[in-house]
Amino acid sequence: SLADGGLPRRQDIDPLKIHPRILPHICLMQFAENRRRIRFRLAGTAFRDMNAREITGGYLDQVPYKIMGSNQRYLDHLMGIYLQVSAARRPAYSAGRYVFSAQDRYVDTERITFPLNEDEDGEVSFIGIQIYKPDWEDGHPPLNVETSDDYRIQTLRLL
Repeated sequence: SLADGGLPRRQDIDPLKIHPRILPHICLMQFAENRRRIRFRLAGTAFRDMNAREITGGYLDQVPYKIMGSNQRYLDHLMGIYLQVSAARRPAYSAGRYVFSAQDRYVDTERITFPLNEDEDGEVSFIGIQIYKPDWEDGHPPLNVETSDDYRIQTLRLL
């Protein structure tokens, strides 16, 4: 329990107490298939916009990344975050850059991933907040991760 210094449960999070500007950037995730996959239980509208599709209910490896011609390096990076957060039972901060070489554009991103106790056996699920910061002004055509050709990891650390 929280009183004992344990992790919060999903039920401990009250969406009504989260600022409305943050809600589109929040996602709830959980391990699936013996920790081989991550399932999005809920993903805010910022994730839908950046991924060019609704990802709630889907799996991390189903999002149509085209980074470096293959999504495996990026997926390994993301799975590494979830495995570290789960093992340490501490939040992690990460930052990186999606690169769109053909358009000479980029989108910087920052995320914080928090562990949550999901059930009585102590299995960890996650709540994440991810902010996308494109390098273009309003009025330019939107880019999404499907058209990105690289992801550059800038920072990853446990908090």
